[in-house]
Amino acid sequence: MSMKQTTGTMSWIRRAVVFASLVSLAVSQDRPPDQAFRTVHLTVSTQPDTERILLAAIKDLNGEIAKAGCPTCIYHLWKAYGEQSSPYTYMWSAAWPDRATYEKIHDAAGYNAAWERHPELEPVRDGEIYNRYVEVTPGN
Repeated sequence: MSMKQTTGTMSWIRRAVVFASLVSLAVSQDRPPDQAFRTVHLTVSTQPDTERILLAAIKDLNGEIAKAGCPTCIYHLWKAYGEQSSPYTYMWSAAWPDRATYEKIHDAAGYNAAWERHPELEPVRDGEIYNRYVEVTPGN
């Protein structure tokens, strides 16, 4: 196999892995709620460049989220501070106004391309916890 064929095969495999990861995430959750909600990713990573990797990917994803029409839906990265009661070292979250917006962004070609541009996220996200939260207010 030539170098060009190997590179092409690896590129195809990388895209397949990213796609499978996104599909896996999508089928591992119920549909997003109709009301406003937050998504939270809790990440445990011992990768030496975790923060740099997350910041670069989130910057790229946020650009695509804004281009797709929801500049207020961007991801925010938080780092654990001080002694913790859990192993999670990073939390990244986004606020979504509703299911339609969430699905529009997650179906956008640019958003999915941004995920594909960051295969270095795979080991950083290994063991990640992902949840969606709706606000609970007095009287609900």
